[in-house]
Amino acid sequence: MKLLITCGHQGDVSFRKINKLPGIGLVRMKYDKMRGGYVLALGERSGHAHVIVAEKEDTQTIEVLLDPKTGKHYLSVRSPVSLLHGTFVAPQKINETEVDKHDEIKIGIGIWEQEIEDDYDPFLQLVRKVVD
Repeated sequence: MKLLITCGHQGDVSFRKINKLPGIGLVRMKYDKMRGGYVLALGERSGHAHVIVAEKEDTQTIEVLLDPKTGKHYLSVRSPVSLLHGTFVAPQKINETEVDKHDEIKIGIGIWEQEIEDDYDPFLQLVRKVVD
């Protein structure tokens, strides 16, 4: 299992460590009981999800915030947390038989900015959000 210390990614979801949270206007994300954590990205076609797993809503370990203007997530991690990707069949449990799931990663202590990577088509010269 990979531990992110300064930057990294899981599929099309990227993370970079930052010094402090941006200004005002951030909204606290809700805990998703069905998946057992905080959903950072949900596949539009596949139904896959990138989820920070947590036993319950626990702001002592992690706080997940959303900037509604930019769509970026910010994570304040006080103890390393796991990120899973796949189709969730139960809280904190993905379908292990899927071939297109990503390996679990750990996100280290700190403040993190999370974005969805863009896809560039050089023939059409278009930039667009990746669709899962």
